[in-house]
Amino acid sequence: MAKDDSDTLVIIGQFKVNLDQVEKKDIVLLRSYFPKEEYRLLKNRKSARMCRIRRKEECLGSKGQIE
Repeated sequence: MAKDDSDTLVIIGQFKVNLDQVEKKDIVLLRSYFPKEEYRLLKNRKSARMCRIRRKEECLGSKGQIE
């Protein structure tokens, strides 16, 4: 099954940012190119995505321990 890239691709102005491929340190380097609100939005989306991934891994890990 193909993964839908619509939630991982963020378009800000002339930039297309793939949240799965970009690291947090790269986002910090782009700070001077983005308006303040869009930079905060991008940073928040990356953090939320990482949180969801960690939570999913923790959940799958705990299910393996129960079985």
